[in-house]
Amino acid sequence: MSAVTVHDLVTETMFTDAVASAIAAPSLHNSQPWRFRFDRETDTVQVRADRARAVRVADPSGWGMRVALGAATYNLTLAFAVAGQPMEIAWLPTNTDPDLHAVLSPGPERPATAEQERLYRAVPHRRSNRAPFRPQPVPLHARTEILRAAREEWAWVELVTGVAPVAAVAQITQAAQQVLDREPGYHPELRAAWTGRDDGADPLVAVLGTAGDLAADHLRAGYALQRVLLTITDLGLSSSMFSQPIEVPSAREQLRLALGRYGTPQMVLRVGYGEPGRRAARRPVASVIDLQRSRRGPATGPDGVGSKAPSAADQRL
Repeated sequence: MSAVTVHDLVTETMFTDAVASAIAAPSLHNSQPWRFRFDRETDTVQVRADRARAVRVADPSGWGMRVALGAATYNLTLAFAVAGQPMEIAWLPTNTDPDLHAVLSPGPERPATAEQERLYRAVPHRRSNRAPFRPQPVPLHARTEILRAAREEWAWVELVTGVAPVAAVAQITQAAQQVLDREPGYHPELRAAWTGRDDGADPLVAVLGTAGDLAADHLRAGYALQRVLLTITDLGLSSSMFSQPIEVPSAREQLRLALGRYGTPQMVLRVGYGEPGRRAARRPVASVIDLQRSRRGPATGPDGVGSKAPSAADQRL
């Protein structure tokens, strides 16, 4: 019996199925700034930036793009794991290709865990919920799981509770939105301002952060963020994301000081019980993939298809 070679491990069907999960990840203003390339010869998958989808006014530094690519990478690895082929990640593997943000390579075979199976099932059900939450508080065990999900992906979550602390974070968010609204060409994501109150209850606010604030930290923040969001969904909870305090540097520093902890805030979440939100539109899988025939051969795929900038009609995370 012949030995199994590396190019027997990942199939084109497995790749496209994984990409279908990857594109369900959130992105700043639903920009979906990603492309995925599969090399049949090496069984590697590249996670690449689609610069044509960049939101340059709202995200001049590329922070939001990198967070989105990290979140898509989490879904990608989760889908591969459930399909029976775990993948190992190399973040920012080269300095010569600025669009290449991660390379996934086949890892040792092992079955998916029960938690991975649950989170994978949660992928199509994750939504951003802008509506008020019900008064029912988030239980202690759910809070513990949210903290663990971030910690196991080398990130941290600070839970903000109580009227005064939540109001302070809401005020920082609203002030940041006002700054962004004054930017020429900025399309405000949230016209319905978050007041910090939900149907008479104090919402649970979670701030996700990382130890550093380099490009690799942004990717890992997105990776951890997606695991946290899927954990929240799996627990039967709803969530919404607020990027405004991160987009405005002064607001971000104000948030960091308010939390009183080491590290860099990367996203603000609101968590509670509510009705499922509406699913944001997604680009077709075929418009975001490239198939590399060999190490030397050209990439084939619908380059440029679906690579126009997102419209303002459906810009939700």
